[in-house]
Amino acid sequence: MSKLNSKRRGAVLIPAVICVMTVAALSTAYLQLSMDKSREARGAVDQKKAFYVAEAGLAEAFYGIAQGKSGSVAGPDQPAGFGGGVFWVESEDLGAGKVALRSTGLVGSGRASLAITLQRDADALGKLGLFSEQEMQIESGALLDTYDSELGTYASQAAIAETGDCVSSNGSITLAGAPGALIRGDARPGPQGSVMRSKTAQVTGSMAPASELRSLAEVDIPQPTHVSDYEHDHAGAAFLASGDYGFGQWTVRGGGTLTVRGPAQIIVDELRLEANSRLVFDTGSGAITLWVRNQITTDAGTWLSSSAEGTDRFSLILGGSTASLAGGGVIHGLVYAPLAEFAWPGGLELYGSVAARRLTIESNARLHYDRALGRAPETSSGIPELVCWRVMELPDVPLVTMKFDPLTVLRINSVEPVKAELAHEAALTAVEDGEAAEESKTPSGTQSQLDSSDESGAKNDSKPSKGKRKSGKKKWDMPRSGGF
Repeated sequence: MSKLNSKRRGAVLIPAVICVMTVAALSTAYLQLSMDKSREARGAVDQKKAFYVAEAGLAEAFYGIAQGKSGSVAGPDQPAGFGGGVFWVESEDLGAGKVALRSTGLVGSGRASLAITLQRDADALGKLGLFSEQEMQIESGALLDTYDSELGTYASQAAIAETGDCVSSNGSITLAGAPGALIRGDARPGPQGSVMRSKTAQVTGSMAPASELRSLAEVDIPQPTHVSDYEHDHAGAAFLASGDYGFGQWTVRGGGTLTVRGPAQIIVDELRLEANSRLVFDTGSGAITLWVRNQITTDAGTWLSSSAEGTDRFSLILGGSTASLAGGGVIHGLVYAPLAEFAWPGGLELYGSVAARRLTIESNARLHYDRALGRAPETSSGIPELVCWRVMELPDVPLVTMKFDPLTVLRINSVEPVKAELAHEAALTAVEDGEAAEESKTPSGTQSQLDSSDESGAKNDSKPSKGKRKSGKKKWDMPRSGGF
Protein backbone atom coordinates (compact mmCIF):
# COMPACT_ATOMS: atom_id res chain seq x y z
CA MET A 1 0.00 0.00 0.00
CA SER A 2 2.82 2.38 0.81
CA LYS A 3 4.45 1.69 -2.55
CA LEU A 4 1.22 2.59 -4.35
CA ASN A 5 0.89 5.93 -2.52
CA SER A 6 4.50 6.76 -3.31
CA LYS A 7 3.90 6.25 -7.05
CA ARG A 8 0.80 8.38 -6.94
CA ARG A 9 2.65 11.23 -5.26
CA GLY A 10 5.34 11.22 -8.05
CA ALA A 11 2.73 11.22 -10.78
CA VAL A 12 1.22 14.47 -9.50
CA LEU A 13 4.53 16.33 -10.05
CA ILE A 14 4.41 15.87 -13.84
CA PRO A 15 1.21 17.87 -14.53
CA ALA A 16 2.35 20.43 -11.95
CA VAL A 17 5.60 20.98 -13.84
CA ILE A 18 3.68 21.17 -17.12
CA CYS A 19 1.36 23.77 -15.65
CA VAL A 20 4.26 25.82 -14.34
CA MET A 21 6.04 25.68 -17.72
CA THR A 22 2.83 26.61 -19.51
CA VAL A 23 2.26 29.56 -17.24
CA ALA A 24 5.92 30.61 -17.69
CA ALA A 25 5.63 30.35 -21.48
CA LEU A 26 2.41 32.33 -21.48
CA SER A 27 3.94 34.92 -19.19
CA THR A 28 6.99 35.21 -21.45
CA ALA A 29 4.78 35.54 -24.52
CA TYR A 30 2.62 38.12 -22.79
CA LEU A 31 5.73 40.03 -21.66
CA GLN A 32 7.12 39.93 -25.22
CA LEU A 33 3.77 41.08 -26.60
CA SER A 34 3.64 43.89 -24.06
CA MET A 35 7.17 44.94 -24.95
CA ASP A 36 6.33 44.86 -28.67
CA LYS A 37 3.20 46.91 -28.05
CA SER A 38 5.17 49.36 -25.93
CA ARG A 39 7.91 49.58 -28.57
CA GLU A 40 5.27 50.05 -31.28
CA ALA A 41 3.57 52.80 -29.29
CA ARG A 42 6.90 54.48 -28.59
CA GLY A 43 7.78 54.20 -32.28
CA ALA A 44 4.46 55.78 -33.26
CA VAL A 45 5.09 58.63 -30.84
CA ASP A 46 8.64 59.07 -32.20
CA GLN A 47 7.31 59.03 -35.77
CA LYS A 48 4.78 61.73 -34.95
CA LYS A 49 7.47 63.78 -33.20
CA ALA A 50 9.81 63.40 -36.19
CA PHE A 51 7.00 64.67 -38.45
CA TYR A 52 6.55 67.73 -36.27
CA VAL A 53 10.32 68.33 -36.12
CA ALA A 54 10.49 68.15 -39.94
CA GLU A 55 7.66 70.70 -40.10
CA ALA A 56 9.60 72.91 -37.68
CA GLY A 57 12.54 72.68 -40.10
CA LEU A 58 10.34 73.86 -42.96
CA ALA A 59 9.11 76.75 -40.83
CA GLU A 60 12.70 77.75 -40.03
CA ALA A 61 13.69 77.58 -43.70
CA PHE A 62 10.56 79.52 -44.70
CA TYR A 63 11.58 82.26 -42.30
CA GLY A 64 15.06 82.26 -43.84
CA ILE A 65 13.63 82.65 -47.35
CA ALA A 66 11.49 85.56 -46.15
CA GLN A 67 14.66 87.18 -44.78
CA GLY A 68 16.44 86.82 -48.14
CA LYS A 69 18.51 83.76 -47.19
CA SER A 70 18.98 80.59 -49.24
CA GLY A 71 16.63 78.38 -47.19
CA SER A 72 19.27 75.76 -46.35
CA VAL A 73 19.47 74.96 -42.64
CA ALA A 74 22.26 72.83 -41.12
CA GLY A 75 23.03 69.49 -42.84
CA PRO A 76 23.09 65.70 -42.30
CA ASP A 77 26.65 65.81 -40.95
CA GLN A 78 25.75 68.44 -38.36
CA PRO A 79 21.99 68.84 -38.02
CA ALA A 80 20.09 71.38 -35.99
CA GLY A 81 18.67 70.36 -32.63
CA PHE A 82 14.98 70.83 -31.86
CA GLY A 83 12.38 69.22 -29.56
CA GLY A 84 14.46 66.24 -28.44
CA GLY A 85 15.47 65.47 -32.02
CA VAL A 86 17.34 66.92 -34.98
CA PHE A 87 16.55 68.23 -38.46
CA TRP A 88 18.17 69.73 -41.53
CA VAL A 89 16.74 71.45 -44.61
CA GLU A 90 18.09 71.38 -48.16
CA SER A 91 17.05 74.04 -50.68
CA GLU A 92 17.05 73.94 -54.47
CA ASP A 93 16.53 76.91 -56.77
CA LEU A 94 13.97 75.83 -59.40
CA GLY A 95 14.20 79.07 -61.39
CA ALA A 96 11.45 81.56 -62.17
CA GLY A 97 11.54 82.68 -58.54
CA LYS A 98 10.62 79.24 -57.18
CA VAL A 99 12.61 77.37 -54.52
CA ALA A 100 12.12 73.82 -53.20
CA LEU A 101 12.76 73.05 -49.53
CA ARG A 102 13.21 69.49 -48.21
CA SER A 103 13.27 68.99 -44.45
CA THR A 104 14.30 65.75 -42.69
CA GLY A 105 13.41 65.27 -39.00
CA LEU A 106 14.72 62.53 -36.68
CA VAL A 107 13.50 61.76 -33.16
CA GLY A 108 14.37 58.43 -31.49
CA SER A 109 13.23 55.76 -33.98
CA GLY A 110 11.07 58.23 -35.91
CA ARG A 111 12.07 59.50 -39.35
CA ALA A 112 10.16 61.95 -41.55
CA SER A 113 10.98 63.93 -44.69
CA LEU A 114 8.72 66.71 -45.97
CA ALA A 115 9.03 69.12 -48.89
CA ILE A 116 7.43 72.38 -49.94
CA THR A 117 7.81 74.60 -53.00
CA LEU A 118 7.75 78.36 -52.52
CA GLN A 119 7.40 81.32 -54.85
CA ARG A 120 9.71 84.11 -53.80
CA ASP A 121 8.50 87.70 -53.68
CA ALA A 122 8.96 88.87 -57.26
CA ASP A 123 8.98 92.53 -56.20
CA ALA A 124 12.30 92.24 -54.38
CA LEU A 125 14.73 92.30 -57.34
CA GLY A 126 15.83 95.85 -56.57
CA LYS A 127 17.11 94.95 -53.11
CA LEU A 128 20.15 93.28 -54.69
CA GLY A 129 21.64 96.71 -55.44
CA LEU A 130 24.66 96.58 -57.74
CA PHE A 131 25.11 92.79 -57.75
CA SER A 132 27.13 90.13 -59.59
CA GLU A 133 26.39 86.45 -58.99
CA GLN A 134 30.02 85.66 -59.85
CA GLU A 135 33.14 87.79 -59.48
CA MET A 136 32.83 91.54 -60.04
CA GLN A 137 35.53 93.67 -61.69
CA ILE A 138 35.49 97.47 -61.21
CA GLU A 139 37.95 99.38 -63.37
CA SER A 140 39.76 102.68 -62.88
CA GLY A 141 37.88 105.89 -62.21
CA ALA A 142 34.48 104.25 -61.69
CA LEU A 143 32.11 105.67 -59.05
CA LEU A 144 29.49 103.51 -57.34
CA ASP A 145 27.32 104.99 -54.61
CA THR A 146 23.78 105.11 -53.22
CA TYR A 147 20.90 107.53 -52.73
CA ASP A 148 17.18 107.38 -51.96
CA SER A 149 14.77 108.62 -54.62
CA GLU A 150 11.99 108.88 -52.03
CA LEU A 151 13.99 111.69 -50.39
CA GLY A 152 14.52 113.59 -53.63
CA THR A 153 16.81 113.54 -56.63
CA TYR A 154 20.38 112.30 -56.55
CA ALA A 155 21.70 115.84 -57.02
CA SER A 156 19.61 117.17 -54.12
CA GLN A 157 21.14 114.73 -51.64
CA ALA A 158 24.40 116.44 -50.86
CA ALA A 159 25.32 114.02 -48.08
CA ILE A 160 25.51 110.77 -50.05
CA ALA A 161 25.61 107.75 -47.75
CA GLU A 162 29.09 106.51 -46.92
CA THR A 163 27.80 103.17 -45.59
CA GLY A 164 24.93 100.80 -46.31
CA ASP A 165 24.02 98.40 -49.12
CA CYS A 166 25.67 99.31 -52.40
CA VAL A 167 27.86 96.69 -54.13
CA SER A 168 27.74 92.92 -53.55
CA SER A 169 28.83 89.68 -55.17
CA ASN A 170 28.83 85.95 -54.52
CA GLY A 171 32.53 85.95 -55.43
CA SER A 172 35.31 88.46 -54.94
CA ILE A 173 35.15 92.17 -55.79
CA THR A 174 38.21 93.69 -57.49
CA LEU A 175 38.87 97.43 -57.74
CA ALA A 176 41.73 97.80 -60.21
CA GLY A 177 43.60 100.48 -62.11
CA ALA A 178 44.79 104.00 -61.41
CA PRO A 179 43.16 106.27 -60.50
CA GLY A 180 41.32 103.71 -58.45
CA ALA A 181 37.59 103.20 -58.33
CA LEU A 182 35.49 104.66 -55.49
CA ILE A 183 32.65 102.83 -53.73
CA ARG A 184 30.69 105.09 -51.39
CA GLY A 185 28.93 102.46 -49.31
CA ASP A 186 29.40 98.79 -48.47
CA ALA A 187 31.20 96.35 -50.76
CA ARG A 188 30.13 92.84 -49.78
CA PRO A 189 31.91 89.87 -51.37
CA GLY A 190 30.62 86.31 -51.05
CA PRO A 191 31.23 84.11 -47.98
CA GLN A 192 34.45 82.75 -49.52
CA GLY A 193 35.39 85.97 -51.35
CA SER A 194 37.18 89.18 -50.51
CA VAL A 195 37.60 92.77 -51.68
CA MET A 196 40.83 93.29 -53.61
CA ARG A 197 41.76 96.86 -54.48
CA SER A 198 44.58 98.90 -55.93
CA LYS A 199 46.41 101.40 -53.75
CA THR A 200 44.34 104.32 -55.00
CA ALA A 201 40.94 102.60 -54.83
CA GLN A 202 38.64 103.37 -51.91
CA VAL A 203 35.64 101.78 -50.18
CA THR A 204 34.00 103.97 -47.52
CA GLY A 205 31.74 101.30 -46.02
CA SER A 206 32.14 97.73 -44.81
CA MET A 207 34.07 95.11 -46.78
CA ALA A 208 33.10 92.14 -44.60
CA PRO A 209 32.03 89.02 -46.55
CA ALA A 210 28.34 88.21 -46.66
CA SER A 211 27.13 85.28 -44.56
CA GLU A 212 24.95 83.79 -47.31
CA LEU A 213 25.14 83.28 -51.05
CA ARG A 214 22.34 84.91 -53.03
CA SER A 215 20.94 83.48 -56.23
CA LEU A 216 19.39 85.22 -59.22
CA ALA A 217 15.98 83.83 -60.11
CA GLU A 218 15.43 82.95 -63.76
CA VAL A 219 13.09 85.26 -65.61
CA ASP A 220 9.73 84.08 -66.88
CA ILE A 221 9.23 86.16 -70.04
CA PRO A 222 5.58 86.52 -71.13
CA GLN A 223 4.55 85.08 -74.49
CA PRO A 224 3.33 87.79 -76.90
CA THR A 225 0.19 87.15 -78.93
CA HIS A 226 1.79 88.45 -82.12
CA VAL A 227 5.46 88.76 -83.15
CA SER A 228 6.91 90.79 -86.05
CA ASP A 229 10.20 92.50 -86.91
CA TYR A 230 10.52 96.26 -86.39
CA GLU A 231 13.14 98.53 -87.95
CA HIS A 232 13.61 102.27 -87.62
CA ASP A 233 15.63 102.75 -90.78
CA HIS A 234 15.89 106.51 -91.35
CA ALA A 235 17.89 109.35 -89.84
CA GLY A 236 14.90 111.23 -88.49
CA ALA A 237 12.93 110.93 -85.25
CA ALA A 238 10.03 108.54 -84.70
CA PHE A 239 7.71 107.58 -81.84
CA LEU A 240 6.37 104.24 -80.66
CA ALA A 241 2.97 104.74 -79.03
CA SER A 242 1.90 103.24 -75.73
CA GLY A 243 0.85 99.60 -75.78
CA ASP A 244 2.05 96.00 -75.74
CA TYR A 245 4.41 94.84 -78.49
CA GLY A 246 6.09 91.61 -79.57
CA PHE A 247 9.14 91.95 -81.85
CA GLY A 248 11.46 89.38 -83.36
CA GLN A 249 14.28 91.66 -84.55
CA TRP A 250 14.15 95.24 -83.30
CA THR A 251 16.72 97.49 -84.98
CA VAL A 252 17.41 101.22 -84.80
CA ARG A 253 19.63 102.23 -87.72
CA GLY A 254 22.52 104.69 -87.45
CA GLY A 255 21.49 108.32 -87.18
CA GLY A 256 17.91 107.52 -86.16
CA THR A 257 16.13 108.46 -82.93
CA LEU A 258 13.25 106.35 -81.61
CA THR A 259 11.21 107.36 -78.57
CA VAL A 260 8.99 104.82 -76.79
CA ARG A 261 6.12 106.30 -74.81
CA GLY A 262 4.77 104.59 -71.72
CA PRO A 263 2.88 102.80 -70.46
CA ALA A 264 4.27 99.98 -72.57
CA GLN A 265 5.43 96.39 -72.42
CA ILE A 266 7.79 95.25 -75.16
CA ILE A 267 8.94 91.68 -75.69
CA VAL A 268 11.77 91.30 -78.23
CA ASP A 269 14.02 88.43 -79.30
CA GLU A 270 16.98 90.61 -80.32
CA LEU A 271 17.55 94.35 -79.86
CA ARG A 272 20.22 96.14 -81.92
CA LEU A 273 21.23 99.81 -81.79
CA GLU A 274 23.60 100.72 -84.62
CA ALA A 275 26.30 103.37 -84.27
CA ASN A 276 25.04 106.93 -83.71
CA SER A 277 21.44 105.81 -83.08
CA ARG A 278 19.31 106.81 -80.09
CA LEU A 279 16.64 104.86 -78.17
CA VAL A 280 14.70 106.83 -75.54
CA PHE A 281 12.09 105.47 -73.11
CA ASP A 282 9.62 108.16 -72.05
CA THR A 283 8.05 107.05 -68.76
CA GLY A 284 6.35 110.38 -68.04
CA SER A 285 2.89 108.93 -68.71
CA GLY A 286 3.46 105.37 -67.47
CA ALA A 287 5.92 102.57 -66.76
CA ILE A 288 7.81 100.70 -69.45
CA THR A 289 9.09 97.12 -69.22
CA LEU A 290 11.46 95.85 -71.91
CA TRP A 291 11.87 92.06 -72.06
CA VAL A 292 14.78 90.82 -74.20
CA ARG A 293 14.64 87.08 -74.86
CA ASN A 294 18.06 86.46 -76.41
CA GLN A 295 20.45 89.37 -76.80
CA ILE A 296 20.91 93.13 -76.71
CA THR A 297 23.66 94.91 -78.66
CA THR A 298 24.42 98.63 -78.60
CA ASP A 299 27.28 99.81 -80.81
CA ALA A 300 29.76 102.56 -80.02
CA GLY A 301 28.27 106.02 -80.32
CA THR A 302 24.73 104.93 -79.42
CA TRP A 303 22.53 106.59 -76.80
CA LEU A 304 20.21 104.62 -74.51
CA SER A 305 18.13 106.46 -71.91
CA SER A 306 14.95 106.49 -69.82
CA SER A 307 13.12 109.37 -68.17
CA ALA A 308 13.97 110.54 -64.68
CA GLU A 309 10.41 110.47 -63.28
CA GLY A 310 11.21 107.44 -61.11
CA THR A 311 13.47 104.42 -61.02
CA ASP A 312 10.42 102.19 -60.54
CA ARG A 313 9.03 103.09 -63.96
CA PHE A 314 11.56 101.41 -66.22
CA SER A 315 12.79 97.80 -66.22
CA LEU A 316 15.16 96.09 -68.66
CA ILE A 317 14.88 92.32 -68.18
CA LEU A 318 17.31 90.15 -70.15
CA GLY A 319 16.50 86.44 -70.38
CA GLY A 320 19.44 85.45 -72.60
CA SER A 321 23.15 85.20 -71.94
CA THR A 322 24.38 87.78 -74.48
CA ALA A 323 24.61 91.47 -73.65
CA SER A 324 27.03 93.75 -75.49
CA LEU A 325 26.66 97.34 -74.32
CA ALA A 326 28.60 100.33 -75.60
CA GLY A 327 27.97 104.01 -76.11
CA GLY A 328 26.37 106.29 -73.56
CA GLY A 329 23.14 107.41 -72.00
CA VAL A 330 21.32 107.68 -68.67
CA ILE A 331 19.07 104.91 -67.34
CA HIS A 332 16.69 105.43 -64.43
CA GLY A 333 15.43 101.99 -63.44
CA LEU A 334 16.12 98.31 -62.96
CA VAL A 335 18.45 96.22 -65.13
CA TYR A 336 18.19 92.46 -64.45
CA ALA A 337 20.18 89.85 -66.41
CA PRO A 338 20.54 86.58 -64.40
CA LEU A 339 22.28 84.64 -67.20
CA ALA A 340 24.37 87.37 -68.83
CA GLU A 341 28.04 88.20 -68.52
CA PHE A 342 28.66 91.71 -69.73
CA ALA A 343 30.64 94.88 -69.22
CA TRP A 344 28.84 98.04 -68.15
CA PRO A 345 30.18 100.84 -70.38
CA GLY A 346 31.76 103.93 -68.86
CA GLY A 347 29.48 106.30 -70.76
CA LEU A 348 26.19 104.74 -69.59
CA GLU A 349 25.11 106.23 -66.25
CA LEU A 350 22.67 104.30 -64.06
CA TYR A 351 20.26 105.47 -61.37
CA GLY A 352 18.61 102.35 -59.95
CA SER A 353 20.02 98.85 -59.71
CA VAL A 354 21.71 96.22 -61.87
CA ALA A 355 22.12 92.48 -61.27
CA ALA A 356 23.86 90.04 -63.61
CA ARG A 357 25.62 86.69 -63.59
CA ARG A 358 29.02 88.33 -64.09
CA LEU A 359 29.51 92.08 -64.14
CA THR A 360 32.44 94.27 -65.16
CA ILE A 361 32.18 98.00 -64.48
CA GLU A 362 34.33 99.76 -67.09
CA SER A 363 36.50 102.82 -66.50
CA ASN A 364 34.81 106.06 -65.42
CA ALA A 365 31.34 104.49 -65.18
CA ARG A 366 28.80 106.08 -62.80
CA LEU A 367 26.31 103.77 -61.06
CA HIS A 368 24.01 105.07 -58.32
CA TYR A 369 21.96 102.48 -56.40
CA ASP A 370 18.50 103.73 -55.47
CA ARG A 371 17.72 102.27 -52.05
CA ALA A 372 14.02 102.84 -52.66
CA LEU A 373 14.06 99.88 -55.08
CA GLY A 374 14.99 97.62 -52.18
CA ARG A 375 11.77 98.33 -50.33
CA ALA A 376 8.77 96.13 -50.94
CA PRO A 377 5.73 98.03 -52.25
CA GLU A 378 2.67 98.50 -50.06
CA THR A 379 0.83 95.81 -52.04
CA SER A 380 3.53 93.22 -51.32
CA SER A 381 3.71 91.27 -48.07
CA GLY A 382 7.33 90.24 -48.63
CA ILE A 383 6.37 86.68 -47.61
CA PRO A 384 6.99 83.79 -50.02
CA GLU A 385 3.89 82.07 -51.39
CA LEU A 386 3.35 78.34 -50.79
CA VAL A 387 2.97 76.48 -54.10
CA CYS A 388 2.75 72.84 -52.94
CA TRP A 389 3.44 70.49 -49.98
CA ARG A 390 4.23 66.75 -49.97
CA VAL A 391 5.75 63.87 -48.01
CA MET A 392 9.08 62.65 -49.43
CA GLU A 393 11.09 59.43 -49.25
CA LEU A 394 13.77 59.43 -46.60
CA PRO A 395 17.25 60.42 -47.82
CA ASP A 396 19.88 57.69 -47.97
CA VAL A 397 22.31 59.07 -45.39
CA PRO A 398 23.89 57.21 -42.43
CA LEU A 399 22.12 59.19 -39.70
CA VAL A 400 18.78 58.10 -41.20
CA THR A 401 19.57 54.50 -42.12
CA MET A 402 21.29 53.57 -38.83
CA LYS A 403 18.72 52.18 -36.38
CA PHE A 404 19.82 54.23 -33.42
CA ASP A 405 18.64 57.37 -31.73
CA PRO A 406 20.25 60.27 -33.65
CA LEU A 407 21.26 62.13 -30.50
CA THR A 408 23.08 59.02 -29.27
CA VAL A 409 24.94 58.67 -32.58
CA LEU A 410 25.90 62.35 -32.55
CA ARG A 411 27.11 62.15 -28.95
CA ILE A 412 29.32 59.13 -29.70
CA ASN A 413 30.80 60.93 -32.71
CA SER A 414 31.38 64.16 -30.73
CA VAL A 415 29.02 66.16 -32.94
CA GLU A 416 27.02 68.89 -31.25
CA PRO A 417 23.71 69.81 -32.93
CA VAL A 418 23.62 73.50 -33.83
CA LYS A 419 20.90 75.91 -32.83
CA ALA A 420 18.28 76.27 -35.53
CA GLU A 421 18.44 80.07 -35.64
CA LEU A 422 22.21 79.93 -36.17
CA ALA A 423 22.19 77.11 -38.73
CA HIS A 424 21.36 79.46 -41.62
CA GLU A 425 24.84 80.92 -41.57
CA ALA A 426 27.41 79.85 -44.17
CA ALA A 427 29.95 79.28 -41.41
CA LEU A 428 29.15 75.55 -41.42
CA THR A 429 30.10 75.29 -45.08
CA ALA A 430 33.20 77.41 -44.53
CA VAL A 431 34.42 75.10 -41.76
CA GLU A 432 34.02 71.98 -43.89
CA ASP A 433 35.30 73.38 -47.17
CA GLY A 434 37.94 75.69 -45.71
CA GLU A 435 40.19 72.81 -44.65
CA ALA A 436 40.65 71.67 -48.24
CA ALA A 437 40.43 75.07 -49.94
CA GLU A 438 43.56 76.78 -51.20
CA GLU A 439 44.05 80.43 -50.52
CA SER A 440 43.53 82.54 -53.62
CA LYS A 441 46.45 84.42 -55.05
CA THR A 442 46.28 88.19 -54.86
CA PRO A 443 46.63 89.78 -58.34
CA SER A 444 49.71 91.84 -58.96
CA GLY A 445 49.34 95.47 -57.92
CA THR A 446 46.38 94.84 -55.61
CA GLN A 447 45.94 94.22 -51.92
CA SER A 448 43.28 92.07 -50.29
CA GLN A 449 41.09 94.09 -47.95
CA LEU A 450 38.78 92.52 -45.38
CA ASP A 451 36.81 94.11 -42.60
CA SER A 452 38.87 93.96 -39.40
CA SER A 453 36.13 92.15 -37.53
CA ASP A 454 36.06 89.31 -40.06
CA GLU A 455 39.73 88.89 -41.05
CA SER A 456 40.36 86.08 -38.58
CA GLY A 457 37.41 83.99 -39.74
CA ALA A 458 37.37 84.55 -43.52
CA LYS A 459 39.50 82.83 -46.12
CA ASN A 460 40.04 83.85 -49.71
CA ASP A 461 39.16 81.25 -52.29
CA SER A 462 39.47 81.56 -56.03
CA LYS A 463 36.14 79.79 -56.46
CA PRO A 464 33.02 80.96 -54.64
CA SER A 465 31.13 78.47 -52.57
CA LYS A 466 27.92 77.13 -54.07
CA GLY A 467 26.24 77.06 -50.70
CA LYS A 468 25.91 73.28 -50.52
CA ARG A 469 27.08 71.29 -47.57
CA LYS A 470 28.71 67.90 -47.88
CA SER A 471 26.06 65.27 -47.51
CA GLY A 472 26.45 61.84 -45.95
CA LYS A 473 30.21 61.45 -46.53
CA LYS A 474 31.15 61.41 -42.86
CA LYS A 475 32.11 58.04 -41.40
CA TRP A 476 29.98 57.50 -38.32
CA ASP A 477 30.84 55.37 -35.27
CA MET A 478 27.82 53.25 -34.30
CA PRO A 479 26.68 52.51 -30.72
CA ARG A 480 27.36 48.94 -29.61
CA SER A 481 23.79 48.42 -28.43
CA GLY A 482 20.50 50.20 -28.01
CA GLY A 483 19.17 49.93 -31.54
CA PHE A 484 15.52 49.48 -32.37
